[in-house]
Amino acid sequence: AVQELMEKFMEILNDDEMVEAVGIMEDVKRAEAFLEINNMRLREKWLRKQLLS
Repeated sequence: AVQELMEKFMEILNDDEMVEAVGIMEDVKRAEAFLEINNMRLREKWLRKQLLS
């Protein structure tokens, strides 16, 4: 999940958001949910919601 995050979101998220997003991926269930969302727009919305919680 971290590799996918790095590949797809380096240009979208700032450094602080990336660090927090990597932390989110430490949770197996959240990482699996992230990978299961195939639509990039929805994946970004899901990730941004996780960053706010």
